Amino acid sequence: MARVMLVNPPWYVFLGMSSSSIPLGLTSLAGALKAAGHTVAVFNADLLGSLYASDLDVLRAHWTYLQRLQDESDPVWRGVPDRLQQWAPDVVGVHVKTPSWASGRMVARIAKDALPSVTTLCGGPHVSCLPSDVGAASEFDYGIRGEGELATMQLLAAVSEEDRVRIPGLIRARDESATRLDGLCPLIENLDELPFNGREALLDIDKYEKLGLGVIMTARGCPFQCEYCASLRTWTRKVRYRSPENVLAEIDYLVRRYGVTYFEFCDDTFTVNKKRAHRICDMIRSRGQSLRWKCTTRADCLDEVLADKMRASGCLEVSVGVESGSPRILERIRKGETTEDIARGCQILRESGIPFVAFVMIGFPTESEDEAWRTFEFAKSLGADSLCGSVVTPYPGTELYSWAKEAGKLPDEPEWRDFYHQSDAMGLWDVPPERARTVINTWFRAIERYNHRTSRLARRFIGKFRSDPIGTMRRSGSVLWRRLTKPLGTGSGF
Repeated sequence: MARVMLVNPPWYVFLGMSSSSIPLGLTSLAGALKAAGHTVAVFNADLLGSLYASDLDVLRAHWTYLQRLQDESDPVWRGVPDRLQQWAPDVVGVHVKTPSWASGRMVARIAKDALPSVTTLCGGPHVSCLPSDVGAASEFDYGIRGEGELATMQLLAAVSEEDRVRIPGLIRARDESATRLDGLCPLIENLDELPFNGREALLDIDKYEKLGLGVIMTARGCPFQCEYCASLRTWTRKVRYRSPENVLAEIDYLVRRYGVTYFEFCDDTFTVNKKRAHRICDMIRSRGQSLRWKCTTRADCLDEVLADKMRASGCLEVSVGVESGSPRILERIRKGETTEDIARGCQILRESGIPFVAFVMIGFPTESEDEAWRTFEFAKSLGADSLCGSVVTPYPGTELYSWAKEAGKLPDEPEWRDFYHQSDAMGLWDVPPERARTVINTWFRAIERYNHRTSRLARRFIGKFRSDPIGTMRRSGSVLWRRLTKPLGTGSGF
């Protein structure tokens, strides 16, 4: 059996944030590997940053982030080899998203230097969407494309290279001729079979906030066709659900093991199956405990009865994907919702008393400046407790990426480290780059002002304090420090 270290590479920390939630994909993999008899540790190198940074903070940190990412003398990078050598793994697995591809390669390179005999592998969205990048990388021995639990266990069990090359979804690095450019790992049909004790493999588990430990994924897959999302490349459009009983078993485990009473359901669309959502709400309420939770969903996947039941079972926050206030843009990106649908869903949340966050985006193909501001005005009209802004980013694996390549909007070799939601190097509209940066910064400042209204700050504080008093006070201290040490408008909170 192998000693395996699974690494979430540093990325948020270079932008002045901390990933205070567990790296859920890695803890799921850790649980599966532990059940197979391997010794596993999960190292989240993003756990070392500040507690909070607003969207505007992140937007303004871009150049600092690039400098720190490439500076091997940065304290973040200096701490990685110590962790590797202390734990002395046989295998280092790195989870990479597109913006963290460069960081993940650095982790693998450090691992090879610190432990010359180590085997390195990578997985995650970037690997699933661009397996050719793994074939060209010298730092990784293997990549795993798609859902990783089964393929990783097969890889660790293989005794010869002939066995390994037959594993579906496996990519052999540094050998482009042998790189599999088609096929994903087989999907796990019964998600109830996956253990949920992978959190026990977390290094520094005492540094996570309670909410960070309470992150739960209850389903995999998304049936919708939004052109900015790459979920299809990992999960497919078929939605596989954990049973409500299995979800509640994990909640009970977290209450007993870690004292967690606030949970985040991080499914793409938690209420896509309303009957199942009703059942989960009923089961949470039946526990008779002071359990609180939040989720992400679509406005058209809500109704009055469900929202009331969510509220009664302890739902304290819902994140809603609004994306645009322009009917033309919503149709262009195949959102599958109208502005009327979105307004109705948000009204349902308001009337049920559930606070909600509205996610909005700027820079869609063919979008005008007027349409971008129409999005902001529409989002304000919804009555959200806060707005979360993003710059349209053509992640590999999305329809937007394919369009951007064909339209000549991307260079032949893109800088993946620029590909994230709060990067003003992104955006696919036809506004000239310098003008676009000005508009994007002004748009984000407007969102910041909206979020800074005293009444909204107070509501968010009360809601968070009810769920996690200690974590909320720590976060409040972080926000207050930023407000005292930075110009007004560069940090919000909660």
